[in-house]
Amino acid sequence: IFISPEDDELRDIWDDKDSIGADLFPSDFIIRLFRPNNYDGQKHFYSHDIAELEHNPSPKHPTRIIKDNEKMLKMKHKMKDAVKIKRLSPSLKEAILYFLLACAIRRARGSKNVHKSMLINVSPFILVQDRINELVVEFLDEIKSSITSFYMLDTEEWSDYVIMAKLKETFETLFDVKESLEDIKAELQTVCDKLKTNISNFGNKKDSRLNYDAYEDTGLYVIAIGGYKLSRGLTLEGL
Repeated sequence: IFISPEDDELRDIWDDKDSIGADLFPSDFIIRLFRPNNYDGQKHFYSHDIAELEHNPSPKHPTRIIKDNEKMLKMKHKMKDAVKIKRLSPSLKEAILYFLLACAIRRARGSKNVHKSMLINVSPFILVQDRINELVVEFLDEIKSSITSFYMLDTEEWSDYVIMAKLKETFETLFDVKESLEDIKAELQTVCDKLKTNISNFGNKKDSRLNYDAYEDTGLYVIAIGGYKLSRGLTLEGL
């Protein structure tokens, strides 16, 4: 058995297999394992008709087609473009609301003191990440204020308040669960109280880095914002 942390090392051995000997590489040395029932691979995410998902997103499918990002931050951008970001895109706001609702549903099902993480990775530039974090914090403050003030109302009355109406719309449009909004609304307040943001990049200080161990007993609820560091092996618990 050859075990290597780097693909390149295995490829070098494979390229030199003739000089090493045929017995090192039997024709059936790779064994395909059965897929567990609880595993969702690339077919689950990417086998659907993208055009159909674009016009008719399904609450049972995790893929969303995003087209409003260019108004917030162009795909090709520079560090100096951070000052141009004035607001979060509607799709990113919806994703944050979705995360809050998902956390509340999990709490209603008994999954309370476990880690719950969301990832926002839209730029490799630290200044851009800082600006996104500022806007996310502002939006979370709006959400917390609205939920604190109105969550105890009958959910039919939520439509009279902008944030609550958007929460209701997100739940009804994108979720297909046994719980009702009435079942989980009390948990939303707790989720808001526990939720933090964290900038995870190679420039942040040690004391600001993600530390799940410090929340082992209560669970860390976090929106992690970053770039290359989040793309290169950093594990987010409860993602």
